[in-house]
Amino acid sequence: PEGHAGPFCASCAIGQWGSGHGHGHCHHCDNKPKTPNAVYAKMAWPNSSCPFHCVPGVPEVKMNPNCLSNFDFAMGFFGGKLGFKITLALPITIFFIIRLVHRLRRKRRTRPSCGRWQFPREELPCHVARIYLLGNNSAGSPWTLPERGPLHDDAMVQEMLGEDEWQALGETLQNPLKIAPWESWWLLHLSPWLELLLLRRRLGRAKRAQRAVLLAAESLKD
Repeated sequence: PEGHAGPFCASCAIGQWGSGHGHGHCHHCDNKPKTPNAVYAKMAWPNSSCPFHCVPGVPEVKMNPNCLSNFDFAMGFFGGKLGFKITLALPITIFFIIRLVHRLRRKRRTRPSCGRWQFPREELPCHVARIYLLGNNSAGSPWTLPERGPLHDDAMVQEMLGEDEWQALGETLQNPLKIAPWESWWLLHLSPWLELLLLRRRLGRAKRAQRAVLLAAESLKD
C-alpha cells in the first residue's frame, strides 16, 4: 500500500514517503521549511507533500507556514527587520525634528530687537542710511521694496538713490525675493520636515537679498 516500501512492505518512517508501487524504497521528504522549528508529523505518508508542524513555543503552522521564530514572525508584520528598523526610527526622527522646529521658533520669538531706528553701538560707523522692505519673507507676506514713502524720504537716501537707482534696486531684488507658488500650500505646515524646508527657503531668500543689496551698494560706490 501507499506509504510503505521494501520487500516486506514496511511503513515509511516520519520524514519519508513511499508510493507503494513495486518493491521500491522510501524517499526523504523535503517540503518543510529549512528551519529547526519545523518537524515532520506523520509516518507512512503516500506522496512527497509530507505533513509537518511547528515545534511548541512558536506560532502554529496555520498562521506561520514557514515556522518562523517568535521574533522573525513579529518582524513579518513590519516587512522584515529592515521595515522594523525604519518603523522604529521614523517616530524618533519626527520627535527630534519637532523639537528642532520648536527650538528654532522659540529662538526667533525671543531674539532681541533693537527697534526701528536703533542698532548696536559698534555698528554705528557702518550705517549711513537704511532701506526697509515690506513683509516678513513668507508666502503670505513676501518681502517687497515699497514705493518711496516716509521711511525712505530722508535726504541721505535720496542723495544715494535717485529714482532710477531705486527702480533698479527693486528690479534687482525681484528674483532673490521671489517665492515659489507651492510654498503657499497649507498642507506644508502639517509636517515638521516641510516646516524645516520652508525655513531653509526663507533663509536662502534672505541671503540672496543680502548679496543683491551688497552688489547694488558696490555699484553705487563705483
